[in-house]
Amino acid sequence: MLALINDILDMSKIESGRTNLNLQDFQLARVVDEINTIIGSRVSERHQRFDIIVSDVRHELLVGDKLRLNQILINLLSNAVKYTPEYGYITFEVKELVQRSPSIAEFQFIVTDNGIGMSKEFISHIYEPFARATDGRVDKVEGTGLGMAITKNLIELMGGTIEVQSEPGQGTTFTVGLSFRIQESDSSYEFF
Repeated sequence: MLALINDILDMSKIESGRTNLNLQDFQLARVVDEINTIIGSRVSERHQRFDIIVSDVRHELLVGDKLRLNQILINLLSNAVKYTPEYGYITFEVKELVQRSPSIAEFQFIVTDNGIGMSKEFISHIYEPFARATDGRVDKVEGTGLGMAITKNLIELMGGTIEVQSEPGQGTTFTVGLSFRIQESDSSYEFF
């Protein structure tokens, strides 16, 4: 019940334009570590495999809304865990793209699973508030139907993009594109 209330409050703030970004310095490696801690325990309970792949990351020290970034990634990964059967797999990939500006780093965050997947019809409604697939496999999964609407709105608030690819029975891949200002003290180097 508390999760539903929090989701409704989040949607209300977003829709009324009262959601502001809290820009602060953060370390990308810490975000990934926190995600691993939170999601790692959930996948262990379901005997799932969870892989984190980091590629081409050259900037660790960034400026952005770390709380909102965590909220986006945890929502996508929590859904992957919920909609992937026991002994399935989930992959979380962090990739820095080619730098087009000396002060901005562009990233892709990719969440892939081999779960139940979604129909093309449902994908066209996935970001609508309270949207839930009409599928017997989904009926037993807890959720408010607000998570993806909140996620998409937060991504757009941060100036990013989200794409989804899915087939029933074949799993799902979400690709999120976000840009962050590089902290002035961060020099370009490979990390992780």
